[in-house]
Amino acid sequence: MNAKGTKLASNPKFLPANYKAWARRPYWKIHEVARLVIGHDPVQPHPRKVMLDDGTDSPEQSVALRAVEDILNRCIKTEKISEPLNPYECVTLLQRQGVNIPDELVSEVDAAVQEDPSLFAPRDSEQVTALKDEVARLKNLLDERSIGTLLKLLLAVAIRKYKLREKSINAVASAIEADTIDCGFNVSERAIRDWLKKAERHCAK
Repeated sequence: MNAKGTKLASNPKFLPANYKAWARRPYWKIHEVARLVIGHDPVQPHPRKVMLDDGTDSPEQSVALRAVEDILNRCIKTEKISEPLNPYECVTLLQRQGVNIPDELVSEVDAAVQEDPSLFAPRDSEQVTALKDEVARLKNLLDERSIGTLLKLLLAVAIRKYKLREKSINAVASAIEADTIDCGFNVSERAIRDWLKKAERHCAK
């Protein structure tokens, strides 16, 4: 079949595609996908050339190979898919591009996904992954800054209201615990003491 969905005659000179085995490969190469689309096993002596039984070229199938390869190369350049080619993503993409994928190949890829979903889980592009990493970094940075601000506020209140510089940290923690109880929520003396120590270490930097 060609890239427009026209079925192409099977060429007995070449090995028929073992869709079950290839659907379970962790990734495909571009020329392998092109072979699978026209029903040939990718393990062939001339991956970009199709020969008839009499030794002459098969222009129609050769064009189909190049057409599929061209689609994939363009999609890779425009970041619609990335190498190594995920079989599930690859089949889905080619179908959206109007390529008529053999039903058996589609069925085997679907079966492979059911057997091991993690094997063909969609991947983020490098750009998307980098963006997610940067967002996570900024989120952690904001969290650190927010915590730092709260520690400073806690220490300031402990010093000015609870006289931390004049009393022991245990006495201050006990007084704060009593006030939290009066306010209707209870923070343990131990937790308060731990946070006060963190606040002192943070502000001492």
